[in-house]
Amino acid sequence: MNSWHRRPRVSAWWTDLPDLRLYDRMCPVHQAQALIRWPISGTWQDLRDQCRPCLTTSLLASADGTALPDLPTAVFERAKAIHEAAHVVAGITAGVPILGVEIWDDMERGPRLNGGLTTIATGDWETPVQILAYLAMIWAGQEAADRYLTTAGYGTTANRCDLRYVARHDAAKADNTIAQYFRPGANPATGIHEARTVIDNHWPQIAAVADALIARRILTRQDLDALLATPHRIAR
Repeated sequence: MNSWHRRPRVSAWWTDLPDLRLYDRMCPVHQAQALIRWPISGTWQDLRDQCRPCLTTSLLASADGTALPDLPTAVFERAKAIHEAAHVVAGITAGVPILGVEIWDDMERGPRLNGGLTTIATGDWETPVQILAYLAMIWAGQEAADRYLTTAGYGTTANRCDLRYVARHDAAKADNTIAQYFRPGANPATGIHEARTVIDNHWPQIAAVADALIARRILTRQDLDALLATPHRIAR
């Protein structure tokens, strides 16, 4: 069994994107990686500093002035809510003690502070199944947002890359977890397949939590328990 404590651990979404499209400024290797997960535990500037082909491609690319991500406000707002809702549902499915979740926009907290936050209690993982479930919870945010964008008709490679960048904080948490619990050389995308399975099995619940987040902005654990009662109950 894993022991849990009331210290917060969070999964965060921030929109501190650069002012240029990322996908066209990346080398082919990192383009492919970015459609699975953000390639490094760092920013676009860090990636460009570490990868000479990315730096060269970036310098040769022309600035198109496109605001990022290239989505209508309502679509971006729902993608953000879906992202956090997927963390919540995947966490509850895995038995992770979710404490609450919230989203906000620029008008609520200031320019470039558009974001979301899922808070959980920290714990000590003791079995491979628990570790994999935690990784699935981390990756569920980006995978659910990706699915929403695709079904809504906005799943271009550029938009998907942008939202992988938004979720880079989750990628960093996954990297730390993989480094702590797995042998060197482990797949950096470990847990993504399991995240997709959770999303397949619980999409209605994810959508219900997202709807409530858009309407109410903050949901406590008590709110989530009430929301996910019948007809949105999560089978465990």
